[in-house]
Amino acid sequence: MLLPNTPSITLLDSANQEICLPVSAKERVEINGLPEYVVNAFVAVEDKRFFKHNGVDFIGILRAFKSNLLSRSLKEGGSTITQQLIKNTYLTNEKTLNRKIKEIKLALKAEKQFSKEEILSFYLNSVYFGEGAYGIESASKSYFNKSASELSLVEACALASTVKAPSIYNPRKEKCEKRKNLVLNLMLEQGYISNEQYQRGISTKITVKDTPKSSDYAIACIEEIYDKLSLSPYENCKILAHTYYEKDCQTALESTLDEKNQGGIIMNKQGKILGYKIPEGDFERAPASTIKPLIVYAPAIEEGIVHLATKILDEPCSFSGYTPKNYGDKYYGWVSVKDCICKSLNVPAIKVIDSLGTQKARIYARKLNIQIEEEGLGIALGSYNGGVTLQALCSAYTPFLAEGDFYSSTFIKEIFIDEKRVYQDDIASSKVFSAGTCEIINQALKECAISGTARAIGKRDYEVCAKTGTVGNEKGNTDAYTVCYTSEHLIALRFCNKDNSLMTNSISGGYVAKYASNILDDIYSNHTPAPFNDSNEVTYADMCLLAYEEGALQLSDKSLSNKYVFTTPILTKYLKSLPISSFSTPSATCDIQINGNKVRLTFNKKDYVKIKIEKSQNGSFELLTVTENSEFTDIELKDGKYLYKITPIFTDSNGNEILGKEIILPEIIIKSEEDFKNSNWWEDD
Repeated sequence: MLLPNTPSITLLDSANQEICLPVSAKERVEINGLPEYVVNAFVAVEDKRFFKHNGVDFIGILRAFKSNLLSRSLKEGGSTITQQLIKNTYLTNEKTLNRKIKEIKLALKAEKQFSKEEILSFYLNSVYFGEGAYGIESASKSYFNKSASELSLVEACALASTVKAPSIYNPRKEKCEKRKNLVLNLMLEQGYISNEQYQRGISTKITVKDTPKSSDYAIACIEEIYDKLSLSPYENCKILAHTYYEKDCQTALESTLDEKNQGGIIMNKQGKILGYKIPEGDFERAPASTIKPLIVYAPAIEEGIVHLATKILDEPCSFSGYTPKNYGDKYYGWVSVKDCICKSLNVPAIKVIDSLGTQKARIYARKLNIQIEEEGLGIALGSYNGGVTLQALCSAYTPFLAEGDFYSSTFIKEIFIDEKRVYQDDIASSKVFSAGTCEIINQALKECAISGTARAIGKRDYEVCAKTGTVGNEKGNTDAYTVCYTSEHLIALRFCNKDNSLMTNSISGGYVAKYASNILDDIYSNHTPAPFNDSNEVTYADMCLLAYEEGALQLSDKSLSNKYVFTTPILTKYLKSLPISSFSTPSATCDIQINGNKVRLTFNKKDYVKIKIEKSQNGSFELLTVTENSEFTDIELKDGKYLYKITPIFTDSNGNEILGKEIILPEIIIKSEEDFKNSNWWEDD
């Protein structure tokens, strides 16, 4: 009998305890117990001349030979189902001519010894479907929670799609939907199904079952083992893998995320995955505003284009026909970069990336293992083709925990095959941002977790940074994110439906932050993480509040008193490039109103300007008062002519008064009503 070679896999967590695998049996099924379309789906896509050839399809071999000759490689093998069975059962996965010859000889021999039905039975009961599932019965139960005899046409096509590349096309992967439709089309062309069945099949989406607890982590580990070692799933060996799995982190995810469309990952600062729960699979999605710190603000701070306190005008505007809008079409005028991040404003993000340049933004994205092919300004809002997986998004935030160093994410610490260590994680990193830039970004994201879009996390006894993101329109939202982190842990949550259907508007990034808050409570129920490290690359500089009110970010000169100074973090290397304020002569204007024997002076001035008021009735000015108020009323004036003189005053840090230009106001005349009636008022100038 043709029995498959399959590896024995054992996974251990961080405490060396065994992790239960989701599929523990390689169950067999009788081929005559399967619906006819199940067998036909595999034949249609894997070997359409299966019932005509004698184990080797020489037409297919010639086609593959031509393709390999043109590409100067061994990309295609022209393998029949019989050849695949032989390779999986008796041979290695190497692409050599010698192995191919052996495969052909054994396939021809097998076809003489076994019937077509027996070969199909051996094949369907041994082929690998991903996630540790060998054979169609195990795969059917793993993905659809049913026996293979109960598979629908769509489910059969989904499984037939899988065997080409289980890590890419299994039913939990987004690409399986397109390949499922390809299988249906092949079945239609080859006469296995009617046009009605085809139309119904392509309009029916693949629906997988919820996975049992911890299996998401184990499934991802198995796929990573095969990927790291380029190992065939048919290798006859004993695999032992030490993972970074931590029970407390996985439990926190499992107890908090209870819906099929809720996914979450917990990493440490070096990208080691401690907990992982993504029931529908980690497919690529638009990352929304969670990408803003990564490719907009951190790069712009790193390049010295903006600082945390830089003001940006948040207003409706258009960029060569592209018109971004804020959430709710609400705009805030002049807003600091810090508040732009906390409020997750769209227009300022577009303005910053426009100054930075999308090409440079994409370079930073590549350093974070995020591939963006488009060059439009919309990438600042996470809008581009392809998107990013939750795992990739989560690891992209590692620099903010690790003082600017990016770590690729991984489940696996080390791997042993037949008791020999063949892989060990080298914990390599690459510098993306300076530690100072990360310190500044963390300041903004700490505030975001307290009062910004992620305020559901709230102020805690330890430092937490957070950023949210939402994809949607006026009809509803399709994706909602929260990424939050401490000095120890990085948590990324994503709520979305795999079929891109709408959720309610209430499910936003801010809503997801509530779940992140619960996970933080679980993780830190018995301890608190340390504060973030200071970088020694940031100066907390005194800035001129007077200039800042005018929109300029300038260092304070020594003349300013403390009440006209505010402090903000600046990358030390850019400190010298900032201008130093030189306080200009204080100024003011004044309006006069006369009401009977009262005169009201109304000043248009800055809050830090005081007004010295003098009055003259006989040519000599006398001091009335010095006021910080914007109004002054002179009451109970006698009849006569009056002149008022005002002088703006600013007091520096040493108590010295800086005087502005004296302003003599127009002469006014006070007359009683009786005098007014009896006078020749029209003769007055």
